[in-house]
Amino acid sequence: MIPRAVRKLASARLAIVLIATLMLLTVLNVLFPQKTYFSAADFARFQSDAPDLARALSLLGLDVVFGGWLFAVICIILCLNVSACTWLRISERRSRGVRVPIRTEKGLLAASWRGRATDLLDLASRRLTSDGWVLTGNSKWVDATKRGAGFWGSVVLHASILVIALGGALVPLTSFAGTMVIAEGQSVIDEPATYLTVTREPRIGEPFTGAQLRLESMNVEYEDGIVVGAEGQMSALDTEGDSVSRLVRVNHPLDVAGKSYLLQNTGFAVDADLSIDGQEQAVVLNLADRTPRGYSDTIEAPRAGGGTTPVRLELTPVPLGPEEIAPQRLLSADDPRLEVQVQADSSSSAATGAVLKRGESVELSPGVTLTFREVRYWSTFLVRSEPARTVVYLGFALAVVGSLVRFISADRRIAVRIIDEKGEPTVVVGYASRPWGSGYTRDRAEARQLLRLGAEGEES
Repeated sequence: MIPRAVRKLASARLAIVLIATLMLLTVLNVLFPQKTYFSAADFARFQSDAPDLARALSLLGLDVVFGGWLFAVICIILCLNVSACTWLRISERRSRGVRVPIRTEKGLLAASWRGRATDLLDLASRRLTSDGWVLTGNSKWVDATKRGAGFWGSVVLHASILVIALGGALVPLTSFAGTMVIAEGQSVIDEPATYLTVTREPRIGEPFTGAQLRLESMNVEYEDGIVVGAEGQMSALDTEGDSVSRLVRVNHPLDVAGKSYLLQNTGFAVDADLSIDGQEQAVVLNLADRTPRGYSDTIEAPRAGGGTTPVRLELTPVPLGPEEIAPQRLLSADDPRLEVQVQADSSSSAATGAVLKRGESVELSPGVTLTFREVRYWSTFLVRSEPARTVVYLGFALAVVGSLVRFISADRRIAVRIIDEKGEPTVVVGYASRPWGSGYTRDRAEARQLLRLGAEGEES
């Protein structure tokens, strides 16, 4: 006997409510600010502007909807619902007796029928068995079934929900997310020091792969002054010695060692030589700030005797006057200029500066000289790793297979009974086909053949 609580847990109504709730949470994920989408500064600003709402969202787990306790509880109940439903179906399939027929055909037994009603049932049983039907019954009825694979398709469909839920639970435990900046010609290693930010680290597995990455070149395409394409040639070498080279574009990442490197923003970098007391070293300076004139940043340049000097660098794609702004083709550095501003310190009363062409130099402090060599591009890469997403994909594949099997391969049933109707012995034949009625035509013909058998009083 199946407990009543199990039947309630396995109810389709509960499943509909849970799925509708998950859909509502998906909508709330869009409507309310999420920690996973907002930067720390933006989310802190939201908490300051609406403290009561922020507190309520935090208590309900709606500030990180897909990682909150409410979403997790609903998913767990849904998994229990699917498991109970599957177990209930399998149990009933093993123990179920005759079903109430969906459609019936009736006919009186012929007066010439000389045998007992049970003889007609025996004859019907032989006919159905010879046609491949599986029979159960007693002296009053015969129940015949032809079970297709549709039931097991339903089981696979239910199992797919559990697999998707398992994958969904594993994704936040195994995923990684962060950003890094790589300039043209620069090689980096996937390690903590390389990352600009790390927003998520896995609880299972290693967060950093140690793979070597290199941005060989970048190309930005314009059309009518608007960027229409950006692509970079990248190469990588993982710790196993396997190498890969790929042209990376938006939505076409480089995949290496289980991580995806997605191209995002691009800006200018300065390829320069820094000379300290006659000893030169090559440096690449990424200019992070976008300005109306180009890209700029402030660096701390070393001094010959120790310490540093603040230096502001601004690179423009073409020569510009003091009040001019950059052309629309900002990233097309046809004739670049590097504006160097050495900021005032305790040893000087005013800032000094220069505008450099390629190959020109400026003294930053006594014994320290900066030489402008070339313009490069830097690019920001969103780095993501979700190894458990393959489990989710497997669940979706099982859902497709289970749905196809469930709705293509039907279960068919024929039931034959002999009843007294107003004192007359009557043959009642019922037939059913689930989930579709595709078997009705064949089963109706079989049912009418059995009726003729009783009406004619002979085996035909």
